[in-house]
Amino acid sequence: WPFAMTATTIVSAGVAERVVFPGYCVYSICMTCFIYPIVASWTRGGGFLANFNDAGFVDFAGGGMVHLTGGIGALIGATVAGQRKDRFASMTSVKARVLDLPESFSPHSIPLTVL
Repeated sequence: WPFAMTATTIVSAGVAERVVFPGYCVYSICMTCFIYPIVASWTRGGGFLANFNDAGFVDFAGGGMVHLTGGIGALIGATVAGQRKDRFASMTSVKARVLDLPESFSPHSIPLTVL
């Protein structure tokens, strides 16, 4: 279960400030109970990727499947949720988003920034 929870927390960064907490809780339950166990079974215990070629699928400590599952979940979640509201309200074109970034950014917590 620690690997499933790690894959779930990767998604929290991708959908930060875009989803409500109860919706994220429902997603977390679905990810840890259904999605991650299926993806993990592809590589562990003789899954089809474990027997893919002569060497099999080599995943050091399971990190590949964790980050693959979390990354795809974050991509889908960010796509469904859309962009953060009012984050780039003044920037209407792609050129403005790339070239007119703010010169300074005030961090929320200086001690956490130092850490």
